[in-house]
Amino acid sequence: PEFDQHAGDGAPSDSFQFGDLTIGLKKMLWCDGCRVVSAGLQVDIPTAGDLSNDSIGTFNFTANRDVWHFTPYVAAAYTPNDCLFAQAFASSRFATSDLAAANLAGGAAHRVNSADAIMLDASVGYWMDSCRCNYICKWAPMAELHYYSTTDDHEYISTGNLGLVDNGFGNVNYLTLTV
Repeated sequence: PEFDQHAGDGAPSDSFQFGDLTIGLKKMLWCDGCRVVSAGLQVDIPTAGDLSNDSIGTFNFTANRDVWHFTPYVAAAYTPNDCLFAQAFASSRFATSDLAAANLAGGAAHRVNSADAIMLDASVGYWMDSCRCNYICKWAPMAELHYYSTTDDHEYISTGNLGLVDNGFGNVNYLTLTV
């Protein structure tokens, strides 16, 4: 769910609404006991309400968020014994349309590019036993590597006088390591 943090007058609000719903379909393609390969499709269904802002100076906008996202993926896992594990996946996320935004920068209507992306992830870990207390009996130190890249330029809504801004750098790339 999405939570509205402030009412129109700036006072805190307890209201909330559901954001987009996600459905995932997955199929195991191959398994030999310690290795498995699967593929699937994640579908993000646009059930959230429109995004609007009425009071950032002279910058007012309403954005129609009726964009469906599809993310096909392939994944693999390897568990040679009861403790060691490794997993990886590759996916591509694309939208059916762009985000429609109206009343930007003095009433002009714009379409904000919803950038498509590819994602590559890999992780390795090792299950440890430590039943010295009754609370935590298993834990797994692990390392993860995540790569995210947009496949086309993206734009964003700015609160400045320009209204709609191209990022100026083309694609966006992130590489993160988590330990």
